[in-house]
Amino acid sequence: MGQVLLVEDASFFERVIRRQLSELHGLEVVSATTRAEAEALLARPDFKPVVALVDLTLPDAPDGEIVDVTLNAHLPTIVFSGRFDEKLRHTLLNKGVVDYILKDSPASLTYLTTLVQ
Repeated sequence: MGQVLLVEDASFFERVIRRQLSELHGLEVVSATTRAEAEALLARPDFKPVVALVDLTLPDAPDGEIVDVTLNAHLPTIVFSGRFDEKLRHTLLNKGVVDYILKDSPASLTYLTTLVQ
């Protein structure tokens, strides 16, 4: 079973994504609600995620700094955010994120889980 790092501070989205990935796809979702928690998880030798799903706006990383954390850990990174900014999307895609998905509909969650697979 693969591990997924989910960095999301909104409990609703964390629960929905966790349920979708663990029940439908058998993935172990390990959640962090802050950049600091994500960094602590990534420092653990027993934690080997295959992908990171990250929100851009976190309490201790309000401007997408979490993306650099996961990319520096050599993780394929998918941004799942309620904030749309075309310039920022372009910048993040150039940095190497897999995709930048808006939290705007059930279809976006379906697309997110397809990308993870």
